[in-house]
Amino acid sequence: MHRMIAYFVLFSVFFFFIKVNLHNTNRRTKQATYVLLVVVIMQVVLGILTLVYVVPVPLASIHQAGAVILLTVSLFINCDLCVNYSQRRRNRVGTVS
Repeated sequence: MHRMIAYFVLFSVFFFFIKVNLHNTNRRTKQATYVLLVVVIMQVVLGILTLVYVVPVPLASIHQAGAVILLTVSLFINCDLCVNYSQRRRNRVGTVS
């Protein structure tokens, strides 16, 4: 089950990365999606290495820390996109009189 969720997250982040970079988003959001993609790839590699080496504690701990970093970057992107959306909406409402 964990492996299937990892595949889903990897593909979702990859398609999100493509979508953000094709649309007109700000530079900070695009940079954050690059970081998100790198962190997800790092998580996949760490997960595979953790299984190959039969779950050594230091490697498993790094994998857990990577999950925290992945969550943090995801929340940053979410916050950044919400702020951008509300600013665009406020500007749109302000111009229509």
